[in-house]
Amino acid sequence: MLHTSENVAKRSGAPRALAVRALIVSGLFLSLTACKLVISVPQGGVVKTASGSITCRAGQTCEIDVVDVFFDETFTANAHKDLVFSGWKMKARSFCGDQKEDCALSTTWMGDYPKVMAILASNREFYLEPEFRVIPKITEQQIVADG
Repeated sequence: MLHTSENVAKRSGAPRALAVRALIVSGLFLSLTACKLVISVPQGGVVKTASGSITCRAGQTCEIDVVDVFFDETFTANAHKDLVFSGWKMKARSFCGDQKEDCALSTTWMGDYPKVMAILASNREFYLEPEFRVIPKITEQQIVADG
C-alpha cells in the first residue's frame, strides 16, 4: 500500500486535519500564483502610476502581481532630458501597444467573467514597455536651408 497523506489520514482517523492542511496548502499556492505585469523601462525614462504606488526607473524591469479585481492603475511614461516618449511598444501579450497616451489598466470589470478571472489565477506574464526617442536638434543652418 502506498503511504500517501490520504491513506495515513484514513488510518490515523484524522481526515479533518488532512482537509485543513489541504486548504492551507491550496490557499498558499493560490496566493503565490498571480498573473504578472512586467514593466521594462529602457534607458531614457521612467514609468510611474497616477497613484504614485509604482515607479519603475530607466534600466529596470519591475514585476507587479495582479491577483484580484481591485487593480486599477494608470501608467505614465516620462522621458529624460533630450528625449520624448514615443508610445508603448507593441509585442505579444503587451498592453497599450502603439498607444501614445497614458496606459490605464484595470481588473475591476473581470469579476463577472470566470474565464477571464482564470487569467488572474495563472502565472502568465503581460508586458508594458515604453519607447523613447531622441528629440532631433534643428540648427539655424537647417532652418535657413529649408527656407
